[in-house]
Amino acid sequence: MAIARVEDLRPAPLYDIAISRAFADLAAFAAAVLPHLAEGGSIVAMKGVHPDAELVEVPPQVRVAETLALDVPFVEGARHLVVMQRAPARPAAPSIGAP
Repeated sequence: MAIARVEDLRPAPLYDIAISRAFADLAAFAAAVLPHLAEGGSIVAMKGVHPDAELVEVPPQVRVAETLALDVPFVEGARHLVVMQRAPARPAAPSIGAP
């Protein structure tokens, strides 16, 4: 387990989950953590209002698994939890003329 800023992780170990609150838009968060996320790993982000516009901007290597509305005690306003997963790597295409 590492508790650190994603920009400071060197070398890039692979983790099963990356969690953020108030870091960046979903596309920027996903792009920042993808080099550190294992295949099939999860990206979890807490957002305010439902992030419709941000959801369509996530990179193609990421799929949105679910978006949950949250009721946070003592906090006014909408809150949502966005759960995304790193898509499995595509197998390399065979070379032309390969046996």
